[in-house]
Amino acid sequence: MFRIAPPNGLRVNIRHFMKRSCLLEFALVGATAVLFCSCEEMPQQIQKPLAAIMPAPEPGWWSDEGASGEPRIVVHLTEQKAYFFKGKHLVGESTVSTGKKGFSTPPGH
Repeated sequence: MFRIAPPNGLRVNIRHFMKRSCLLEFALVGATAVLFCSCEEMPQQIQKPLAAIMPAPEPGWWSDEGASGEPRIVVHLTEQKAYFFKGKHLVGESTVSTGKKGFSTPPGH
């Protein structure tokens, strides 16, 4: 035969908590707490767009008027810049984006 355990305070509280009205009240309180916790203002540094924080790269330039000779491109990885030559004359400059350590861009020939 099975014995029925005497009711204790914990079981009575769980039964009361599981009633529909109590569950609805708990859900409304939880939803209100989540709503008000998510309304915090963002810190100033996050509100600014990235363009306002990062300096703008210097624009490149090109001027090959009157220059002659074999074209050549020299890329300086530390400066992240490309230099364009015709013969021994610098005719242009531009910023470049190369790989980083472990994901390097293979050098050309």
